[in-house]
This record gives sequence, C-alpha cells and structure tokens, in this order.
Amino acid sequence: MDCCKTKISNIFNCPVCNEQGRPVQLITVKSLLLPKLINLISEKKDYYFCNSTLCEVAYFSSEKEIFTKYDLKERATQKFNAPDVKTCFCFNVTKGEIVDELKATGDCKVLSLIKAKMKDPGCFCEISNPQGSCCLANNIAYINEQKQKLKVR
Repeated sequence: MDCCKTKISNIFNCPVCNEQGRPVQLITVKSLLLPKLINLISEKKDYYFCNSTLCEVAYFSSEKEIFTKYDLKERATQKFNAPDVKTCFCFNVTKGEIVDELKATGDCKVLSLIKAKMKDPGCFCEISNPQGSCCLANNIAYINEQKQKLKVR
C-alpha cells in the first residue's frame, strides 16, 4: 500500500480550529473510526485530518461533519501526550520509548528502525495511522522536541 498518496485535491479548514486539514483516504477513516460510527461515513465526501494538537477534531468532511479524537480506535500522536501514545502505528513505537532511549543513551535509533522496517516487512500507514500518512516527519519532530526538552544534542 502507498501511505503517502491521496486523491483528494480540494483544501478545507477544520470547522472548529480553522487549521488547514490534511486530506485522508476514505480507507483511513473507515479503518480508524470506532465501529459504531462507520455507518456515518459517506463514500461521496472528502475527509480531512485536523493536525492541531489543541483541537479535539480528528476527522472532518468537506461538508463539516466532525469526528473527534475520542471517536478513533487509536490515539493520534498529535492529539494525545502520554508515554504509551504511538508515534509509529505500523511498528508500535511509543512516545515513552523515544524518551526512555534519549534519557538512557542521549540518542534515538527510532528513525533507522522505522526506515528499515518500511522496506521489510513494509508499512501500512493509511490504515494504521490516524493521519493516514507516513509518520517519519512526526517522529523527527518529536525526537527533536524531546532532545531540546531533555537538553540532549
């Protein structure tokens, strides 16, 4: 599967926080919404992920239909800040593992691990990651944020 491509071309802003939405494939929304909400999804709408850490909206449609972060099977990296929140959904890397490794070694090998596993066995971001795309940028940002916080170079 190709986790980095979407077919949605229009841009919409989150109806709650007004941040520009990130297009997601329909398969992402179907895969990650709680089962009781699947019947609310329309094949005819475009869906977007709200990337704002401060907003509770996870997905919204081009017609302003909203699904919150609590409507997801997985806790989105951007929406929750706890040690057991995943930064990589395909290979089960957590925020806590990154922090622990930085504290123990001053370095973090998560990016190398993810890149290697992307080649074999491969990733499935569009059905495992709430943002519907590759997590590498999120991991880089989180590692850099934690390095700065922990004063690690």
